[in-house]
Amino acid sequence: MDALPIIYSFPEQQDQKLLHISSYLATILPCFEKFSAVDLVYSRSGDIGICEKMSKPLIENLKAQIAKLESNESTNDILDPASGKITILIVDRAQDPVSPLMHDFFYQPMIYDLLDIKNNIAEYEDEDKNGKKIIQKSILTENDHLFNKYRYKHIAEALDGIPVEFQSFVQNNATAKLQKGALNELDLNKMSDIIKTMPQYNELLKKYTMHMKLIEKSWKVTKFISIKYSQFINRSLKKEI
Repeated sequence: MDALPIIYSFPEQQDQKLLHISSYLATILPCFEKFSAVDLVYSRSGDIGICEKMSKPLIENLKAQIAKLESNESTNDILDPASGKITILIVDRAQDPVSPLMHDFFYQPMIYDLLDIKNNIAEYEDEDKNGKKIIQKSILTENDHLFNKYRYKHIAEALDGIPVEFQSFVQNNATAKLQKGALNELDLNKMSDIIKTMPQYNELLKKYTMHMKLIEKSWKVTKFISIKYSQFINRSLKKEI
């Protein structure tokens, strides 16, 4: 997240940051099933020659990764002379200005990247018994069945699926004290009201609320970015015209 400001605004930290990035990129090699060699192609364009500066430590890291694969009996079959080459292309961002604005829409990467979740601790706004707004914290773990089920699904599936599971849980629970029509057009406010009638399931029901709030919050961030980007594009087009 801090790579761009460091590389372009803090030249004294640039080499160290490029070294870190190159080591991360080099670790992708074991992810390939088979390959014979690696070609590194980079652009010499750009005001400060970032592509060329990046390529030098990356070459060394790639050599180290290949040597590690060759020395490891369990992985040296990845290097197969009969397979094709891997080509790593490093170009200046001016060649592709749109990709940084693109993002996958799976639930886990959406909330981790857009909501800045650290150490698997999610923060969200909730209300106490007196209606006062408070900040709740919850750890996202393997024991959270909702997180496990939807973490690799499109966030729209989570947005639809979690309320359905919540409805099913409440409808099948004999202790739920619901008014007629309470489950129609279910939203966060109704979910909170229902949870207050079922204190014995407080921890479980909090999970439903937490995930719905995280989804809602990430959607707001996504919409904000989309609006700002559209405004930027419109201004750019007007200037060109």
